[in-house]
Amino acid sequence: MKRIISAVLAISLFVSMVVYAQEPVLMNVAKGKIVTHWSTRNATPEDTMNLTDSLVNTNVFVNIGDTSWSHEEKYTVSFQIDLTQSCNVTGLTLTPILDKPAGNCFPKRFQIQISDDASFTSYTVLHDQAEDYYTDLYTLDDWKNTNMQKEPTGPRTKQDFEVTGFGRYIRIYVTKNATYAPEVVGQKGQCGSGFAEIEVWAPRGAVLTKCIPQDAKVWSEYKTDQLSGASLIDNDYSTYNETNCGDTSWARADQYKAFFLVDLGKSREIAQVKLMPRVVPYGGTFPQQFEIQVSDDEDFATYDVVYSQITDYYENTNIWKDSTSPAKIPVGPTTEQNFDVTGFGRYVRICATKHAAVYLAAGDGKGYIRTAFGEISIYTTAVCELENTYYDQNGEEITGNSLNGVTELTVETVIHNETRAADEGILIYAIYNNGTMKHIEFEEIDISAVRNEQEPKTLNLSFDGGEYEVRTFLWVGRDNISPLCDSLVFPQK
Repeated sequence: MKRIISAVLAISLFVSMVVYAQEPVLMNVAKGKIVTHWSTRNATPEDTMNLTDSLVNTNVFVNIGDTSWSHEEKYTVSFQIDLTQSCNVTGLTLTPILDKPAGNCFPKRFQIQISDDASFTSYTVLHDQAEDYYTDLYTLDDWKNTNMQKEPTGPRTKQDFEVTGFGRYIRIYVTKNATYAPEVVGQKGQCGSGFAEIEVWAPRGAVLTKCIPQDAKVWSEYKTDQLSGASLIDNDYSTYNETNCGDTSWARADQYKAFFLVDLGKSREIAQVKLMPRVVPYGGTFPQQFEIQVSDDEDFATYDVVYSQITDYYENTNIWKDSTSPAKIPVGPTTEQNFDVTGFGRYVRICATKHAAVYLAAGDGKGYIRTAFGEISIYTTAVCELENTYYDQNGEEITGNSLNGVTELTVETVIHNETRAADEGILIYAIYNNGTMKHIEFEEIDISAVRNEQEPKTLNLSFDGGEYEVRTFLWVGRDNISPLCDSLVFPQK
């Protein structure tokens, strides 16, 4: 819906937007994600999107039996969401199922857990509901009594939980379930837990987005020719790139450095680096000591060290060059290793300073120093960028940095949106003359795609003389209006 408003109203709008922008914009990072649910009664996991579809009339209830033989604490129930990317989670909203005439489906005791491990071998408890969340009006015997009339119990509105945690997977682990009846009288109670909707909240920009690299190279101080590192960035863990640093008959583990360089194509805020090892049957290829470096210079004449492993990352129990020693065994990590970092640059380089070695057989005395990775993944905080192309009144593209002689300006805007902060935004074009805003146009638009091409916008620049400037904004939020990305100014100062 397009709107054109006066300069006075535009100023009022911007004042309101600036005031509202003081509140942080949160995004539901669970929207559209798959939720897996199961119970210890039925251990077969089931996937659903009914809990993340923004529709309260769809829901999921995990039934653990009726009250003739089961009870609320007989089985545990789990709901697990894969956010697909690690997030700084600040809150959860759980919406109860409201179509049950008696009792409730909302769990009474539960934990909200977060982990970067889908199996939850290790996790952080964000909220521990160790006591009953609400009081049931009826006992177990009451629920068995089909002649007794019953009423709704428990929460009937959205339940908000303020939490603090970082991870990719959210799990709601229920230890005491709810009980409901399909009718107010004449039906036994059904035990279990369920929700109409699960929302997970993270600040805009807290989502980590995987960068799409432009190129990768590998080399070492022993073999200095830079080779293609395409297998490091092909999203295929079964392929790998390695560097040659000699063999154990004469070289030391720390004699030569090895380098793995990833070119992101443009400078980015670097928030996380993931290294997938190449797993071998004898020995290892993951470096024992290394640095993660970031630079805007491909030659790394200057760089920042965003992670430094100066002690051994793992224990290498293989004897370096002795065939009579116990058989060589696999060493080092076998799963993807995550490193949270803070840096800015176009190039990310792994500099391995101490290596393990690959052996061809268990009894080999001679090993080959081949540091290798199956994949290097670079993550940035989620970004949104505006890209404008400008044309004058004759339809000619403006290639310079001036609006001199332009009386009518056409703007083509492409929005690159990786944030998932919102499906809708407000695209704003504001005309300034000698620093004073003269005119503004804005339009509510769909920004749900990663790339959003907008219809060309034609702006009249025939106001009272002076020096014109066109600013483009993208804002989101109806209650808490806030900029989603940096504005564009033309001509640039």
